[in-house]
Amino acid sequence: MLSCFRITSIRPRAKRKSRRPKSSTIEIHTHSSHSTAGTWRLAELSYDTASDTNFISQKLVKNVLDKRIRTLEKEPREWITRQNECQQLVEGYVDLVWCFERSPRRVHGPTRFVVSAVYDPPYDAVLGRRDSIKHGIMTEKDCG
Repeated sequence: MLSCFRITSIRPRAKRKSRRPKSSTIEIHTHSSHSTAGTWRLAELSYDTASDTNFISQKLVKNVLDKRIRTLEKEPREWITRQNECQQLVEGYVDLVWCFERSPRRVHGPTRFVVSAVYDPPYDAVLGRRDSIKHGIMTEKDCG
């Protein structure tokens, strides 16, 4: 005897959207302290949950912010760090005071950013896991 089974449509589950933002527009103060005179410049901030290191473009530091790049004292100048499973040569570091464009009254920093040795990398600035959590952008769970 044959019997028929009612076939119900099976819908694929909706993909869970990541809670972490891909990038945000930030304002960076041209001086290391928000209490001193200076101007604010816009940049695009990306996030990297695979690294604790914050990176910034050498082009942004030199041409837009007009900041001096400090040399890394404890490590040799050719200090290499890993980012997204790639080794990256760095130029030095800068300490920046910054805020999100959408909330200019909540100022962060000074935050240390390592300056890329590549003059014009495919990012303006990248905030690592530790500072993303510290500034409330992500949680430990988001960084999984």
